[in-house]
Amino acid sequence: MPTRSELIDRCRAMIVAGNGAGDELIAYLRAEGCHKIESIAVLREVLNVNLGEAKRLVHCSPTWADVRQRDDKFHDQFSTILGEQEE
Repeated sequence: MPTRSELIDRCRAMIVAGNGAGDELIAYLRAEGCHKIESIAVLREVLNVNLGEAKRLVHCSPTWADVRQRDDKFHDQFSTILGEQEE
């Protein structure tokens, strides 16, 4: 897998070439072997967006739709456990 720096450079090149719109960057990152967290980190840098926006872009993308339901369930369970510990 390319380094994060290489991925950032390639994604920026895609944008300059007009190939970085929509889900194309996220699909490219996944095809290169990036997990969601790695994709979020690269997008933050490339698109100059905050963490929340980068997470939303990756999580809601068509590229990651196959695991969205599983991830939502995990998030809900984790939030429930944290809420129980606060009581």
